[in-house]
Amino acid sequence: MKRVLVLGVVLLLVIGSAVATSPQTPEWTVYNTDNSGLPHLDVEALAIDGQRNKWIGTLNDGLA
Repeated sequence: MKRVLVLGVVLLLVIGSAVATSPQTPEWTVYNTDNSGLPHLDVEALAIDGQRNKWIGTLNDGLA
């Protein structure tokens, strides 16, 4: 009986630590024309170059 109790406690600790170390929900940042250099809200193309710069092509208003 003592063995079952010890096993139960160990199992609860393992499950509890797995839940506590689960990854956090990622945060999202919403960019618009007010808080970024985007000339227009309609994005037509995205690219990341070799230096990890992000290039955003917008509808009728060019590249940011």
